[in-house]
Amino acid sequence: MNKSDFRRLFHYSDNCWSLLGETLATGPLVSQTWNTRFDTTSQWNTVRLLLAHTIGAEERLITVRLQSISLPVGYEERAALDWEGLYRDHQTIRAATYAYLDFLTDAAVEEETEWRIGHSALTRADILFHILNHENYHRGQVVMQLQRLGIDPPNFDYVLLKER
Repeated sequence: MNKSDFRRLFHYSDNCWSLLGETLATGPLVSQTWNTRFDTTSQWNTVRLLLAHTIGAEERLITVRLQSISLPVGYEERAALDWEGLYRDHQTIRAATYAYLDFLTDAAVEEETEWRIGHSALTRADILFHILNHENYHRGQVVMQLQRLGIDPPNFDYVLLKER
C-alpha cells in the first residue's frame, strides 16, 4: 500500500468518526450510553473509554513507535470526558498522522524496520494498517454497545462513506 491508499483509508475513518459523532451528539440515550459499562475482557469497557483507547493507540504508534518521540502520559489517562473534547483530540492526533504520512515517500511506507509487535518485524505500512484495523475492531464494539442500549448505530460500510 502506498501513501494515497492510506490517506484514503484514514479519510474513511474520519468519516466514521464524524458519523458516530452525529449519533452520539443527538441520540436520545447519549448520556446513558457514554459511560455505561459493559461486559468485556478489556479495561476499555465504555464507549468513551473505547474511543479514547483508539485515539491513544494511534498517538502511541505514530509518535512513539514511528517517530521515537516519548509521551509523558498516555492519551487514555488524559482523555476528554465528553464527545466534543474527545473528537477534538482525535482530530489533533489524526492531523499528526496525516503530517507523518506527508513526510514519507511511498518507498519508506513499505520499508521494513526494527519495530516489533509480537514476533514479526514490521513495515510502516503494517503499523499504519494496524492503526486502522484496531480502530475498526473497537468501532465494532461501540456499535454493539449502542445496539444493546437501544440506539440504532450508523452504517459504517466503506462503500457508503469513502467519499462522504
